[in-house]
Amino acid sequence: MRLTLAQQFVLATLTLTLAVLLATLLLARWSFERGFLEYVRELEYKRLEEVAAELLVAYDAQRGWQDLSRRSFLSALRIHGADRHRPGMRGPGMRGPADMRRPLQALRADRPDAAPPEGPFTRVPRVIPTALFDADGRLVAAFRFTDTDARSETLRYPMRVDDVVVGELRSQPRRRLESAQETRFARKQRQASLLIFAVALALALLMAVLLSRRLLAPLRRAHQALAAMAGGDYGQRLDTGRRDELGELMNDVDHLARTLSDNQETRQRWIADISHELRTPVAILKGELDAMADGVRPMDGQQLDSLRAEVARLAKLIEDLFQLSLADIGGLRYEFRTVDLGTLVSDICADYQRRFADRELVLTVEVEGPCQVHGDAQRLEQLLRNLLENSLAYTDSPGEVRVTLSCTGGRGSLVVLDSAPGVAPERCEQLFDPLYRQDGSRSRHSAGAGLGLAIARAVAEAHQGCLTAAPSDLGGLAVTFSLPLQQGR
Repeated sequence: MRLTLAQQFVLATLTLTLAVLLATLLLARWSFERGFLEYVRELEYKRLEEVAAELLVAYDAQRGWQDLSRRSFLSALRIHGADRHRPGMRGPGMRGPADMRRPLQALRADRPDAAPPEGPFTRVPRVIPTALFDADGRLVAAFRFTDTDARSETLRYPMRVDDVVVGELRSQPRRRLESAQETRFARKQRQASLLIFAVALALALLMAVLLSRRLLAPLRRAHQALAAMAGGDYGQRLDTGRRDELGELMNDVDHLARTLSDNQETRQRWIADISHELRTPVAILKGELDAMADGVRPMDGQQLDSLRAEVARLAKLIEDLFQLSLADIGGLRYEFRTVDLGTLVSDICADYQRRFADRELVLTVEVEGPCQVHGDAQRLEQLLRNLLENSLAYTDSPGEVRVTLSCTGGRGSLVVLDSAPGVAPERCEQLFDPLYRQDGSRSRHSAGAGLGLAIARAVAEAHQGCLTAAPSDLGGLAVTFSLPLQQGR
């Protein structure tokens, strides 16, 4: 049978409550019986003390135990019987030991063999088995006393005269509740315990149901939201405001919904941008070929160079898309070895000096000594060329581009700064999005497809580095590439 989470919670709560209640009630019952019997033992010891005082009177009168009759012994037991300690035995007209002692003493003086007077304490249903032993341990008198091997259960009270032990009273305390009053009291206690058990179990069931509804309500909402997102609806928001673990779960579900929504928008925008980027050079090629086919334009070397340039631009776009897709799936191959980043930067910047000069851009390079890193020289060259191509494409003429490399604190830092135009700080992070251009109307002939920085960031992350962008002091953009230096360098 399949149980829901709410049913499992209620069942677990009831099981735990049942176990705790049973353990508590059993321990309470055991403690009650043990405590009650201890109380009875204390009363028995008090009774023995009173019986001993009564018998010592006879001992003094007879100067020994030899003339103590069984009737006198039983009279002393009945006068100080245990039943007088039971609840409900005292009442109007009932006399205590002090009231009974004088008539008993007078009776013994006049008629030693006479039976004790009838009274409320002379006829008791049961007297605890008791025996009197002399100083040598010989039995003097006993009432239902059996000297068994269970001597540890025998309660002993020494009788002293002038600090000399002249005898000992022994009684056998009860091991369980026996009298009708005690049994009735114990039965009421059991009934009360069962009532408490039933009420506590009912309250536990009620609280378990209420708590399960309260605790599982957010989970049901999260389940519904996830089901909706599985169907393509990413607009689900929970926003419970809770600060516990369930609140964290709700926040994670909301974050997942926002991430899926952003990814969907990015995917749709990327598909549209790729379609546009591919359609533009294809349309130009088709137009040029149609013009030449119709005789509008001559098929000469100049037109062929134009067609070749468009094909090269289209091939570059396709290659960049391929490289970016490989980076996203982790398919770019890297061959890591020791690379001197300073030498690599100087050589690549030297290759770009003429191209920057042709666009009236001043390229300056500042390299602070050797900078040994563990990386792929080809991918690091690709990263640096993408940064230089970005500055070459978007920096206004005349302008300046400055490349600096420093190695401090166990990290190498490569910074490419250019002059105007600048980029708003809130849009700097978007520059690393594929196919993103700050100016959507910029001519494709003066700028790339917007994939260079995205590829550069993928290469930086593969080298355990980071690539960031911010406004530069020259009025343009400052792109910083930071990566750890090779250990031991």
